Amino acid sequence: MTANSAVLPMIAAGPAAGSRRRWSLAGTAASLVVHGGLLGGLMWATLQPPPPPPPPSEQPLEMVFVAPPPPPAPPVQQPVTEPPPEPPPPEPPPPPEPPVIEPPPPVLTSTATVAPPLAKPPEKKKPPPKKKEPPPAPVPPAPAPMVETPPVSAPVAPAPPAPPQVRGPVSASPDYLGLASAHLQKFRDYPRAAQRRGIQGRGSVLIVLGRDGQVRSVSIRQSTGSDLLDEAMVKTVQKANPLPPNPQADGPDLELLLPFDYGLR
Repeated sequence: MTANSAVLPMIAAGPAAGSRRRWSLAGTAASLVVHGGLLGGLMWATLQPPPPPPPPSEQPLEMVFVAPPPPPAPPVQQPVTEPPPEPPPPEPPPPPEPPVIEPPPPVLTSTATVAPPLAKPPEKKKPPPKKKEPPPAPVPPAPAPMVETPPVSAPVAPAPPAPPQVRGPVSASPDYLGLASAHLQKFRDYPRAAQRRGIQGRGSVLIVLGRDGQVRSVSIRQSTGSDLLDEAMVKTVQKANPLPPNPQADGPDLELLLPFDYGLR
């Protein structure tokens, strides 16, 4: 009995639980159907094209007549004041009348020879006035006879003595010229300033020597084209003074024309 009573409730409880499950499943399905319908309706509404706009309502047109604007007032013209008339310009003085130039007399040209002028009738010469004769000059007394005396010859002055002949310098012989050149070569100097600047040149000096070899004078006969080299030529002669004596002791002064050559080699 107790076993049956214990089994019966369990059997009785079986159908009630199954019915509840069926109702819950049915409710869930119904809910899904409702929600699906709502969702489908919303999607269908969103996917449908929008309804066309309603046709515009025809409104009656009203024509309003507007009066035209009044024409613009014409511009007020200010009275034009005329400037005072300028005084008339002074009348220019009348131009001077051109001088009347008389035409030159016509020149008659012809190939005929010009006739000589007509000779004037000779004028009657008036008789010259009579000259008064001068009174006769007094006759001088006759001179006394002159006695001729023989002329006295003046003493003749003695002639002045002739000046001694002064012989000018003569050119040196080739032998002495070589001797003097060798002597000057010892004193030859090439200025360092000219060497640094690369100055070169050729020239010559004219030397006048006495009998004893003393230099009387030295002058530049041909310039080297440089003041430094010209001065060096003269200084060389002055340093070499005196030169060897003249072999002709009783001869005149000698002239030596010595060349100088300054070159960088």
